[in-house]
Amino acid sequence: MGLMQKEVAEQIGISRGHYIDYEVGYVDYYPKEVVDRLADFYHIPVEDLLDEYNLFLYKGQGKMLKECREKMGLKKKPFARMLHVNPNTYRNWESDKKRMFKLTWEKYFREVLLANQNASNQNNI
Repeated sequence: MGLMQKEVAEQIGISRGHYIDYEVGYVDYYPKEVVDRLADFYHIPVEDLLDEYNLFLYKGQGKMLKECREKMGLKKKPFARMLHVNPNTYRNWESDKKRMFKLTWEKYFREVLLANQNASNQNNI
């Protein structure tokens, strides 16, 4: 395309500084509306722009947590205890009242999600 960072930033409605931060990876969280505009601008799938954490948020943190918890047959409190987090904190995550930070996702949830996905994949074989 040959556009300058400033031009792309203007086209998607963010500052050049924010665009550079996203491009270089200086931020952990990419707002859905910005990702949608970037994907639209470059004519690529949103998934091509996101790491695992941001894809988790994009698909809906609460929805993803609930699906995983229900696949494991657990209620909220036992699931929170399994993750070693406060049940109130977990409730806020599942109800999308609070966004889970990337370090927290990596520490508590990433392994559970990957193990759950691997189990689902093996059941489909």
